Amino acid sequence: MTHEPTSQSVQGPSQTQLHREEGNGLDAQAKSGCDPLIKVAIETSTDGIAILDYRRELEVVEANQAFLQMLQLDYEEVLGLHPWDWDAEASKDEILERSHELSYRGGGQGFMETSWRRKDGSLLPVQVSVAAFSLHGLGYVYVICKEKNGIDGIESNSEIGEELQTIGFENSRDGMVVISLENLKVVKANTALARMLGRDPSKLVGAWLSDWDTRYFQEIFANNQKHDGEATFAPVYLTQLKRADGGVVEAEVSALCFTLSGQLYLNFVYRDIGWRKNLERRLDETNQRFRTYFDATQRFMSIYTPEGKRVSADSISSTPAGSGSDVKGDPILWEESCWIDDDDRKRVKRRFREAVAGESIFFEIDQCDAQGEIRTKEVYFEPIEDENGTVILVLARSYDISGLKQTQSALREANDLANITISSMTEGLIRTDIEGVIRLCNKAAANIIGTDVKNIIGKKAGSILSVFDRATGRQMANPVDEALKGRPTIDIHRFVNIKGVGDNSSIVTLSCVRLPGGEAGPAGAILVLRDAAEQVALMEHLSWLATHDEQTALLNRRGFSEQIDVARRTITDKNPAFLLLIDLDQFKVINDSCGRDAGDKMLENIVWVLMTSIRDGDIIGRIGSDEFAVLLHDLSLDKARAVAERLVGAIEEYRFLYNARVYSVTASAGMTVLDRPEVQSEEFMSEVVAACEIAQQEGRGHIHVFRFDDSSIVEARQSVDWLNQIQEGLSEHSFELFLQRVVSPELRTLGYEALIRMPKEDGGVIAPGVFMPAARRFGMITKINEEVVTKAIELVSDDSFPSDGRYLAINIGAASLCDHLFREWFLERLSENPKAAKRLMVEITETDEVHWSPEEIEFIEQIRSLDVPVYLDDFGTGYNSFDLLKTLTVDGIKIERSLVADILSSPVDQAVVSAACSIAESLDINLVVEGVETEEVFGELKRLGVPRFQGYLFHKPEAAEMALREDLEI
Repeated sequence: MTHEPTSQSVQGPSQTQLHREEGNGLDAQAKSGCDPLIKVAIETSTDGIAILDYRRELEVVEANQAFLQMLQLDYEEVLGLHPWDWDAEASKDEILERSHELSYRGGGQGFMETSWRRKDGSLLPVQVSVAAFSLHGLGYVYVICKEKNGIDGIESNSEIGEELQTIGFENSRDGMVVISLENLKVVKANTALARMLGRDPSKLVGAWLSDWDTRYFQEIFANNQKHDGEATFAPVYLTQLKRADGGVVEAEVSALCFTLSGQLYLNFVYRDIGWRKNLERRLDETNQRFRTYFDATQRFMSIYTPEGKRVSADSISSTPAGSGSDVKGDPILWEESCWIDDDDRKRVKRRFREAVAGESIFFEIDQCDAQGEIRTKEVYFEPIEDENGTVILVLARSYDISGLKQTQSALREANDLANITISSMTEGLIRTDIEGVIRLCNKAAANIIGTDVKNIIGKKAGSILSVFDRATGRQMANPVDEALKGRPTIDIHRFVNIKGVGDNSSIVTLSCVRLPGGEAGPAGAILVLRDAAEQVALMEHLSWLATHDEQTALLNRRGFSEQIDVARRTITDKNPAFLLLIDLDQFKVINDSCGRDAGDKMLENIVWVLMTSIRDGDIIGRIGSDEFAVLLHDLSLDKARAVAERLVGAIEEYRFLYNARVYSVTASAGMTVLDRPEVQSEEFMSEVVAACEIAQQEGRGHIHVFRFDDSSIVEARQSVDWLNQIQEGLSEHSFELFLQRVVSPELRTLGYEALIRMPKEDGGVIAPGVFMPAARRFGMITKINEEVVTKAIELVSDDSFPSDGRYLAINIGAASLCDHLFREWFLERLSENPKAAKRLMVEITETDEVHWSPEEIEFIEQIRSLDVPVYLDDFGTGYNSFDLLKTLTVDGIKIERSLVADILSSPVDQAVVSAACSIAESLDINLVVEGVETEEVFGELKRLGVPRFQGYLFHKPEAAEMALREDLEI
């Protein structure tokens, strides 16, 4: 506390005594601390003794054990308290006024009677003796306390009756035991001894003293002294007592022999001296604090005349004492060189004049020390009066508080930083005391609870928030209460509901940590609340996405399969359900020609058409890009078919308007009956897919119902089996790459065409003509193309591939060419492998099925820009083969095998091949004829001018490694 008294300061030593102490080395005495023997005497006193700091409003700075026991408090709890914190009769103002009178008008000593309020709430009447003293220039109050009940009415031991003696024996803080010298057994033991030994008092009677104190028992009887009933057997000894739990108690013990009813007894008194070690530790810490404080604080003291001239050897400036300066030559105080400027000199002069007028003055000011460094000082001016009350001298003291100021500034900065950090935390933070009352709360926690911080501070945590299990809705134990009861750490990582003020509710995860305290228990608890509303919403959204289509909000394949599983548990022969699959026809054409955004809009409109056409209770889902499944309940087969026809008809009637053009969509549908509870949902889906395949083959707008004996269904199911094998081969990368040579008229190998084969379990392979139809039907062509491209790049990147200019041709069909994801992927693979790109050639197949949008034409140009030649495959068979050369710039064309088979007898085929050769020569592009199988055909093609050939006549397709090995050997 900053205290600038308006009256005289605490009574200190006389001026003569002050000079004498200074001459004897005041600093050295202060640094040495108090005499340890005096400290021990204070601590061992049965009277309560405390030392109060006068400057800090009588704050307790030291107390002995008896003082602590009178208040029922620990040492750390007493430090920093003030008398009005425990005095039940006097207020703060009364105590300060009484202290003031004691210091200045009471001769430094006083006596009073009052009552103290102990920790358990009881009142303790006491007699208090106080004395003021000064140590190293600081004022203190020395307090000695006695319990009034233990003083009044007792003049001598003879006045204490037998009952009070018993009470004294039982209530003694020392352990007491009486043994009979007749049989050396215990006849009586008090509670204090039982506590020291950790034993039941009743079980001590009849026991042997040697059971817990062998050392002292042997000492007594080893001396073989006579027990005359009067002598004390031994002085105070140090011994060790064995506790019941195996521990050891250090104790002082003494014995007294007495006679009662003609029998000799020994009365042993044990005093636990373990507290002495704690006392010595505290004394060492106190001495260390005194020494540290003294070393860290620069103090200066001087005496001045009322005119401001220094008459002592010291100075309150930073110039060390004893510098050899002449006292008479010393300047007036406010003219010394230590002051910063004239304003400071005027301030010092004004405050000094106030002290000469009789006031005790305190202020802070900056000084410049001998090294030129600016230091902050506390300056005190205290008037010294003669017996008539006239100020004859002024005592000036200064204390260097620069370090203290820096520490305070650092603490303020740390406190500000802590407050800013806590306030800016996204997690809610609450700190409670030992009673669960909230002492700290940040804004995030207040938001979760649903009120302002000011409405939370000072309230119990259990009164402003409750925790509920989200799964059961049951209220959970309050985490703060649980932590204060004994659980040091509580972590609830699952999501719980927090009900705060009013109807406010939040979803959080939380943790609560008990703050360690002293022997009285924990200091409180820290509760951290983490708002999980967004996380829960995200998880719920992800869970929803797992079973729903994001674009249409319908059930996806997984969610719809779960609904089939639910239906399976309720279906019977008499109460079946029906599964309907609707596949949009030519939806991809609209999607590609108008753009994906237009396709998405049309798809959303079709969903609306379906939703408005189904019955209440029917379930619809989107299980593919243009496939919808419907689950129908509570109707017959004929009515289920009628519903299917109504849905297909509604789609056919729908018209989509885009860019002033009207588009129509048709649909095909397959249906199966859910009448077998033992069949899994995927089996039902397989049946309905097969039925839908048949409906599409029958023509647009058809509906086909699944039957086991339907031959078309069997064929469709075989396609599904091929689909499973294709998917397995792609996932395991088990497809094999075969090569077929492309040769010149001289039979020199110019390159190869890459062909894909599916391996068989017996080691053979399956030709693409067997599994490719199923791959096209189920949209797997692009995946197969990706597998071919990957293996082809690996092959041409290997050193085993010829480096003499030979190429490897790979086929890209219409489905892949129209897929923008494939186009991006393919260009990225070529860019990553420039070496491989120079050895590849691309053949575009199924050109009649490509719409040749600007994006697809640009894709061809991008391939050629990477030095990859592009050929048109199956040239001459489509209606637009020759016309396509006007649209695309390519590097070659490839004549389809159907034009070669009858070329010896068909003038038309000869004309087409001849025309192709002429066009290739005119456009300066290459030409390859495939399907050459006889020497006669080979000769005719050479006559027509064909430059490159491919067919069984030259090479049957074989595994890539074998084909390359044979060419290497040749």
